[in-house]
Amino acid sequence: RRRKEGSLTVTLQDGRSFPAKVVNTDPLSDLAIVKLECGKEESFPTVKLGDSRKIRIGEWVVALGSPLLLKNTVTCGIISCIERKRSELGIPGSRTDYIQTDAAINVGNSGGPLVNLRGEVIGINSIKALSADG
Repeated sequence: RRRKEGSLTVTLQDGRSFPAKVVNTDPLSDLAIVKLECGKEESFPTVKLGDSRKIRIGEWVVALGSPLLLKNTVTCGIISCIERKRSELGIPGSRTDYIQTDAAINVGNSGGPLVNLRGEVIGINSIKALSADG
């Protein structure tokens, strides 16, 4: 929930709310870095970041998110491609490649982590190929 330019309120799953600041945004990928402003007595769980350069086609992954107005969903699949080009998806520009998975990704999954079976975040769910439903 936006409060004023550059700041917002973040509400966690347990109902606690914290003021936060937008540190940086990337309009091309529709992502932002948000910093919670809380006291030192607050602690939050963290995740380990994996190395996306080490993933392999066929590797199992889990996509976390809140698609279709649902909360806290988990889907799984395999890595189908590790260097899917933007041009192959009809997206102009060439700044980044994508990790393609057959895990179900729907509207609302964007921003959620793509996690390997070691629990390491290896990517961020960002787009769904609309013609991918079969």
